[in-house]
Amino acid sequence: MTVQASDLPGAKQVSAGRTNETGYDAYQRSFSYTVPSGSNLVIYVRSEVLLGSTTDQAGRDFAGATAVLRSKASQKAIAASLANSLKVPAKAVKVGKPKSPKVGDRAFEVPMTVTSKTIRLYSTLLYVLLDRAIVIEVVDGLRPEGATSERLARRSVSYIGTGLAPVSVTPPSITGTAAQGQTLGAVSGAFMGSDTYTYQWQRCDATGANCADVPGATAISYAVSAADAGSTLKVVVTATSRFGSVQATSAATAVVT
Repeated sequence: MTVQASDLPGAKQVSAGRTNETGYDAYQRSFSYTVPSGSNLVIYVRSEVLLGSTTDQAGRDFAGATAVLRSKASQKAIAASLANSLKVPAKAVKVGKPKSPKVGDRAFEVPMTVTSKTIRLYSTLLYVLLDRAIVIEVVDGLRPEGATSERLARRSVSYIGTGLAPVSVTPPSITGTAAQGQTLGAVSGAFMGSDTYTYQWQRCDATGANCADVPGATAISYAVSAADAGSTLKVVVTATSRFGSVQATSAATAVVT
């Protein structure tokens, strides 16, 4: 779900895998360049995705983390930590004005600059919320790299969207008796990541093949009619989330009597 090597021409993957984050499935990748890359002269990228169990949980944690990052005390602590890791004086690290890039549902970016006698390093810390996922991204470069950070975050968001599209786990089924005058019911089955369901009943031949939609039969129940005699019936369930739709089809009923 994070950025991939193919998104970063010239980059070498330094690390990848699962990480430990309480309450989340966490995935991370980091990359470095043998020579500065791109117009922003990027030299390092770290991307982590935290996938929570619920949208509410991720939203609360995102709000809490970004509220901390907005505080002057926290920004000072970040600067001190960065200065310590780079072994430069604290005054060499400057935290810029936080921004809100238009990525995902919400995003929060903190730019930083490190100046020493030999180099000036620009770093961007970016948090992005998308549904129940939180993206944390750090991009370091020899020029301001906010645009690069945002571009890479959009790639992570696109991977997350694909990963959160509905997936059929258990196929739909049909309850009731396949006989004229009876009413059948659709059981949607199990889908991962679905918000809504729609239904389409189909009339098939006696073997369950050559199916065609029954016009107007889009309710969760279906009244078996004389037109169904000698045929079998199926129901197609479409599960939809904000990230896409997927269909699954039930097994055929017995031949309608």
